[in-house]
Amino acid sequence: SPCDPSPRVLQPTRTGSSAASSGTAGPSGSASASGGEMSSSEPSTPAQTPLVAPVIPTPALASPVAPPMPSPTKEEENLRAQVRDLEEKLETLKIKRNEDKAKLKELEKYKIQLEQVQEWKSKMQEQQADLQKRLKEAKKEAKDALEAKERYMEEMADTADAIEMATLDKEMAEERAESLQQEVDSLKEKVEYLTMDLEILKHEIEEKGSDGAASSYQVKQLEEQNARLKEALVR
Repeated sequence: SPCDPSPRVLQPTRTGSSAASSGTAGPSGSASASGGEMSSSEPSTPAQTPLVAPVIPTPALASPVAPPMPSPTKEEENLRAQVRDLEEKLETLKIKRNEDKAKLKELEKYKIQLEQVQEWKSKMQEQQADLQKRLKEAKKEAKDALEAKERYMEEMADTADAIEMATLDKEMAEERAESLQQEVDSLKEKVEYLTMDLEILKHEIEEKGSDGAASSYQVKQLEEQNARLKEALVR
C-alpha cells in the first residue's frame, strides 16, 4: 500500500525443474531427518552455536504478468475523503472570495455614493442655514415695516383728528367772525345813529340854548356811549 514503506518481494513462479529437484530431494530429506533424530539423542553442548549466514534479498525477477492492484485501505479512503472535502472547501472559498470581491466593489461604489450624499447633505445644510438667515432677516424687515405702517396709520389718524379739529375750529371761527361781523355792522349802525343824534342835539343846543336843549349830563352820557361803541367797533 502507499502507506506501507517496506518493499514487497515478489516470489518467482515455480518451473518444472524446481519441481523435479524437490522430488529428487525427498530421500535426502528423510535421511537428514533420521540423522537429526540420531543427533537429538546425543547430549548437546551449550557452548556450540551454529553460525548462520545473513540472508540477502535477491531482486525480484520481472514477471510478464502485471500484479493485481492492492485494494485501498480504510485510512486511504479517509484521506481521499478529506482531500475531496478540502477541495470542495477550497472551491467554496474561491467562490466566496469572488463574491467578496464583488461585494467589495459594490461596497466601494456605495462608499463613493455615501461620500457624495454626505457632501450634498453638507451643501444643503449650508444652503438651509443661509435660507434660515435670510428668512429671519425678511421676517425682521416685515415686522419693522408693519410697525412703521402702524405708526404711520396712528400718525395719519392723529393728523386726521387734528385736521378735523382744525376744520371744526375754522368753521367755528368763521361762524364767530360772521357773528362778530354782524355785531360790528349793528354797532356801526348804532354809532351812526347816535352820532346823528349827537349832532342834532348839539345843533339844537346852539340854536335854542340850555333851556330848550338837553342837559350837559345827557350829552356827556351820549359821548361816553359813543366812545364805547367806537372801541367795540375797533375790537
